[in-house]
Amino acid sequence: MNEHIIKKLDDKLIENSIFRIPLYQRPYSWKEQHIEQLLIDLSNHEPKDKKYFVGNIVLSQASKENDKTTYDVIDGQQRLTTIFLISTLAREGKLFSSLKLSYEIRKEDKEFLEELRAENGEVNKCKTENSANPQFKSNINTIRKFLNEKKYEKQDLCELLAKVNLVFTILPENTDITKYFEIMNNRGKQLEKHQILKAKFLNRLNGKTAKYAKIWDACSNMDVYIEDFLFKDAEDKKAEFRKKLLTDFSIESISSDNNTEANSTIIELLKPESKGEEKDSTESFKEYSSIVKFPIFLLHCLKLYAKNDITLDDNKLIEHFNNNFFNGKTLPDKQKEFMNFMLKQRILFDYFIFKRDSSENKKPFFEEIILNEKNSFKTNNELLMIQLLFNISSNYQSQEWLSVVLQWLNTNFKIENNKIADNFYSDYLKFLECFDRELAKERLCNGTLIDKINSYLKQENTACDDDKNFEYKLNEILHQGTSTPHYWFYKLDYLLWKDKNILNQLSKRFEKFDKSNFRLSRLNSIEHIHPQSKCKEWEEQNVDKCTKVDCFGNLALISNHMNSALNAQEGQNKRQDIQKQLNNGTIESLKMILVYSKYEKWTQEECDTHQKEMINLLCCDLGFKNDNTECKSEE
Repeated sequence: MNEHIIKKLDDKLIENSIFRIPLYQRPYSWKEQHIEQLLIDLSNHEPKDKKYFVGNIVLSQASKENDKTTYDVIDGQQRLTTIFLISTLAREGKLFSSLKLSYEIRKEDKEFLEELRAENGEVNKCKTENSANPQFKSNINTIRKFLNEKKYEKQDLCELLAKVNLVFTILPENTDITKYFEIMNNRGKQLEKHQILKAKFLNRLNGKTAKYAKIWDACSNMDVYIEDFLFKDAEDKKAEFRKKLLTDFSIESISSDNNTEANSTIIELLKPESKGEEKDSTESFKEYSSIVKFPIFLLHCLKLYAKNDITLDDNKLIEHFNNNFFNGKTLPDKQKEFMNFMLKQRILFDYFIFKRDSSENKKPFFEEIILNEKNSFKTNNELLMIQLLFNISSNYQSQEWLSVVLQWLNTNFKIENNKIADNFYSDYLKFLECFDRELAKERLCNGTLIDKINSYLKQENTACDDDKNFEYKLNEILHQGTSTPHYWFYKLDYLLWKDKNILNQLSKRFEKFDKSNFRLSRLNSIEHIHPQSKCKEWEEQNVDKCTKVDCFGNLALISNHMNSALNAQEGQNKRQDIQKQLNNGTIESLKMILVYSKYEKWTQEECDTHQKEMINLLCCDLGFKNDNTECKSEE
């Protein structure tokens, strides 16, 4: 890279060059404030005979035909595109009048910029106005607004452009562009790591590059349904897209069906039926909040595809992909194979992993695309709740459990007679609960959960062989006072939520108790039901006076806010505050509500009874029997 060529902006370079924004770049995104600041800086720059340095544009020669050279804009596309937009309104200006800018990212953007130049910046004369990136039109209006406010004429705009000083750095031939991106990224410049990966993948693909780029962009937007991103409101294309999920699922493959419609490839489905049909990719969709970011999702996909124990650390994203795809040993077909695999995992993720509604204070919900009329709300709610249990008891960013769940979905999701198999949802729920039990036992064995998850992915039998000691270990781990791991409170509330008899008790004792208002959520404060400040009241012979209040039966996991409200209050006052919470449609701890619904006065004896019942509930779920109470059979 030390042999790069630096060229200053001049008539010859502009006249003999085409500047192309390549596929791997992000869409034009400068906002009104960026445009205004540039125009103000140019307007205020003195002295007039001194150039205003706008920045360095990094180029890579793509092709040369006759006297015209096409350069890919590697760095600086936002500035160069903005200069182009300004120049469309100042055609008398000599220097930029022949500036040619081409967008490889989207055909509609390329055509719009060509029309815009031909129509001297008159947006309303461009046939592609409605299908192009709306930021183009918005920023042209901002430029016009600036001219009007300053009472500038086109000649004044030409004078502003004459102040512009751009320096072009042309990378030498055979430069590894993605390596350049990595260097820039390490210096804190522009592209995110997954965008560098996008450049690497597209650079190795043969044909259909634009469509693969669109698939990558769609997958990277984790906060909208991918089918909405790809097909907007074209429901027929969405339906066909879903059918391909388990037929012959490949971006370029043809399904085994014989009818014409079903023979469409994913690539062909992405084609608009008529010019202008495809709306802008920045169009607003119904947005949700994904439980993982795209780099982590990519690592989950890589972990499943490569079948190795990679760490889910987005700082190592490029390193992991370099080791598996760009080490000189992998063929280009592997890149396509992985993108097909990634797309399928993303669709499974969309349909069968819960999301949070960004418009309703992150309220969680579960919403699979309905392919089977027999789907039930009950089943969906149970799937949501067990997934919430995984979510809140896992690392917030990496969500390690997702790899195992995606693997199971990839293997077990089936469509029979154009609908989801009747037993799919019940099997899915059973698998999730079984997986949670295995992880719970690993917690008791002091094992490493990530090792357990990796063994699950390899389908290795690593079950704890210490079943006889499970009950002892459970009692030991639950009696750590405020240091008791939060998982066991979450797990217990999940089991209480599933118990119809207990829920009936709660609804009889408390007004406005509604099961649907309860959702497992991350909580961070362990509350003493009988206050620590009154621990002397529970003092027993040969027992430390404060030991009893720290027992599991006397604890509940709640929010800091609720803990502050309940702290040191008497039982009846706490009961009233809980009722107020229920009146507001909020439920934090079923365990605590159960205590105040079942016991009028909270004594040591009642605490002991409650504790035995709660531990028994956990024991039964984990498959071993507590000596004090018989396990109930599942309904």
